[in-house]
Amino acid sequence: MGEINLQDFNVDELRGVTDSSGKLRGFLQPGESVASWGRVPLYYGVVASRCAPPSVQAGAGNNTLQGASRHVAFEGMDEIQVCYANKRLSSGVGEVNAGASATYACDVEYPAGTVTTITFGAATTGTVEDGGFLRSDKTKLKARIPRGATFMMSHYQACAAGVIYHGGTGLNNVTGSVPLSRETFVYGAAVANLVGTGNKPNNQNASVCFKPTLILGWTTRPSFAIAGDSKQDNAVLHDTVGDLLGLVGESQRIIGASYAHVNLAMTGEALSEALGRYTLRQVLASYCSNVISNYGRNDLSNGRTAAQIMADISTFRVLLGKPFAQHTITPVSTSTDAWATTVNQTTAVNNAARITLNDSLRFGASGIDYLVEVADSVETARNSGIWKAGYTADGTHQLQVAFKSIEADQSARFRALIG
Repeated sequence: MGEINLQDFNVDELRGVTDSSGKLRGFLQPGESVASWGRVPLYYGVVASRCAPPSVQAGAGNNTLQGASRHVAFEGMDEIQVCYANKRLSSGVGEVNAGASATYACDVEYPAGTVTTITFGAATTGTVEDGGFLRSDKTKLKARIPRGATFMMSHYQACAAGVIYHGGTGLNNVTGSVPLSRETFVYGAAVANLVGTGNKPNNQNASVCFKPTLILGWTTRPSFAIAGDSKQDNAVLHDTVGDLLGLVGESQRIIGASYAHVNLAMTGEALSEALGRYTLRQVLASYCSNVISNYGRNDLSNGRTAAQIMADISTFRVLLGKPFAQHTITPVSTSTDAWATTVNQTTAVNNAARITLNDSLRFGASGIDYLVEVADSVETARNSGIWKAGYTADGTHQLQVAFKSIEADQSARFRALIG
């Protein structure tokens, strides 16, 4: 497969089959009642946690990597399909090709010690052209993975232009050994391919990791494409992993423990920019039943009006064609005491536009399907523009305590809504 476009993909798998009226059954349709979100007919889509396209590229001397990633299954799986994008998300640029073809190998380990090697056209490795999208065979697992179970994957990649991987901390939180999570990462000129052996290399780097772009299977459970900026993107988050689920960021903390997801967020990206950059990510979102987005903060900082942002949200929703959840936008402020108190903060000059935008979202003017009330969890009072004390270290991004507050306030509401 060459350049990524929707025509390259099987429509039945991406969208579901049609019913007798010609309506696509695989996903809920835009405009349907929010109350129906949990009733998802059988479709082929994302079935596990912590999927994402890469966001970092090594120098040309680091041509190979071996990684291990930890995931939760949100559907019982007898077979699995794994996908890798040979391009990365680059802040300020968009979707960038790796620069050369790449070869991948991977396996699934469940239960511990039982390893299934994933095949690509019946071979144990698959090669994808520069900028392409590699899909494995639908490989039968040696043991069924039940819904709610944790499983491990091992990945090998070789790319002459330098391997691509994921920024930000994962569960590989120690170096020089295999962490308790068994999630590891190592790269170099000639890293050994350990796929299929059950072995994990000692972790080399605690600030990067590697995950599959998609983990696919048949499901009747909702799944989410996470869209947005640095508050979602693990590469620069001020959030830190708090448990073996490995969930960080606004949306992932809200939905990640209950629903399969792929994180499409890009640091520094405004929604007005994303609308022209969603080639790969539109394809990836097609494998999810719903979208959850926090776009808007960077648009405000770029001087866009609330009305312009509202229009962009509507355009984005139509582009992705999914039931759509939108976060309210968190504040920006300055502080004379490192945000230790509220009285020494001054809200940003664009707070009036943020208030207009958030109130428009709250009262339904955008036509979104569900509001995620993030801002109320972190500011002193609705629309104050002032962070709760100790919730930020830079006036823009939350610290872990704030992310945990968002999770506590919103995750149960989402489960009640969606089921």
